Amino acid sequence: MSDEIPTVAFSQNANGDSIGFIGEKQYEFLTDMLLDGGFLRYPENVGLLAQALNHFDMGRVFSVIEDIDGFTAAFRKTYAEEEEKPFDQYNSSISDFSMPDLDQIKHPAIADDQITFFVKHNGLGIPYRVTGATDGRSKLTYTPL
Repeated sequence: MSDEIPTVAFSQNANGDSIGFIGEKQYEFLTDMLLDGGFLRYPENVGLLAQALNHFDMGRVFSVIEDIDGFTAAFRKTYAEEEEKPFDQYNSSISDFSMPDLDQIKHPAIADDQITFFVKHNGLGIPYRVTGATDGRSKLTYTPL
């Protein structure tokens, strides 16, 4: 196993469909990307696998939480600030929801071919736990904290 892995990137095509890249090669299907990019399943690359699974499952709706301390500090600060504002029925706020248990947020992990990782909703910033198979053949389960 080489210490260097090829560049992996994610985007959308002209139709708005999720695509991925390993080096210069483009993938329209996650299963093909995982077949060619076996290194994505190495334990040291579990964060990259989480990004790939999330991207092909939900596109730009969610982002994998990589900096847990930074995310939780920013979320707590924003939540406290928004709690002080008057209720606005026309605009959603994270303080419209109960404070999630941010201590649950951990780095991506795999057990028995199942991955667990955490994402934030890119609209509100609400954290979710994501679980599912590592093979990319089925939908992931997104559960708000």
